[in-house]
Amino acid sequence: MKRSRERQTVEFDQINNIPIPAQNPLLFGHEGAGRFLGQMREEGRLHHALLFEGAQGIGKATLAFHLAWNILSDNAKGFAEPDVSSSVWRKISRGVHPGLLHITRGFDPKTEKFRSAITIEEIRRISRFLQQTVAGHGWRVVIIDAAEDMNRNAANALLKTLEEPPVRTIFVLVSHAAGRLLPTIRSRCQPLVFKPLAPDDMLRALPHIAGNIGFSADNPQSLDIIARAEGSVRQAISILLSGGLEIAAAVESIVSNATLAVSDLHKLATVLNGRDNEGQYSYFLDYLSLLVAEKACKTAGSGDLLRAGALSAFWQEMRQDIVQAQAYNLDKKHFVLVILQKVHAIMHKLS
Repeated sequence: MKRSRERQTVEFDQINNIPIPAQNPLLFGHEGAGRFLGQMREEGRLHHALLFEGAQGIGKATLAFHLAWNILSDNAKGFAEPDVSSSVWRKISRGVHPGLLHITRGFDPKTEKFRSAITIEEIRRISRFLQQTVAGHGWRVVIIDAAEDMNRNAANALLKTLEEPPVRTIFVLVSHAAGRLLPTIRSRCQPLVFKPLAPDDMLRALPHIAGNIGFSADNPQSLDIIARAEGSVRQAISILLSGGLEIAAAVESIVSNATLAVSDLHKLATVLNGRDNEGQYSYFLDYLSLLVAEKACKTAGSGDLLRAGALSAFWQEMRQDIVQAQAYNLDKKHFVLVILQKVHAIMHKLS
């Protein structure tokens, strides 16, 4: 796949038939963040580097592109919803606006896969972008999503740019795990913390974003999906597409049982191992990670810091195992059997 001036047909982490943030003119929730950014613009105090941090799939990137539209269209009202009929929004949605650079994981034509990190080659695009002649009102916007995907060399290269910020340029770092960023990068950004969407906002957002893949507010399972999604539209979509309610119920049944139900474990592993079940497998891994994280937080909240620390350490080890399993394309069935047995053991050992 060759990089062209037009936006790639598929972006990293894009879900089929779901609009990407640059093509979504509607934002649900986060009114406070919009008002704050609008006020900063009106007062001429908008920081040159913004860090949008919060859970994945709650609207951070969408708001970043809305901010870009407000800046590049020179909207004088502070912060407004994009005008979809404007040439600026049409160019942003197609990925061809000369004043906007969107950095994400690049596509490797040799492996025909997306790279496992944002590399220094991607960050070097910023220098070339900033050297181009400024058009229109002279502003430029750089969006990096997700910022924690930068490897060490890429992060250090970005740091040099943030230390000597170019004039009339705004950087927006979108992060799902800001703690993984270099402290020196975080210290040079103004953080905006985004909270998960409220259930009412989820009910408004999902029919608009996921209506064409089958989400309906009238579906009896819609409230269950929203409850499990924990304020993330992306998580709700993942649950809807992967049969996540059934997967979550199966995992909870296996983990909660004092005796490991080997037959149920093998049945679930077989289902997740299907050739066309990549979405189910991905949701399983995300949900299992969430289950352990919630257990660690609940244990810490009860004051049992020793057990909470052990669960936290296990969670980090499990996440590393998951990353390696995906990077090296390990056998899915075997990995499901191993990781679920480990989770069952640790949950009951530290219960």
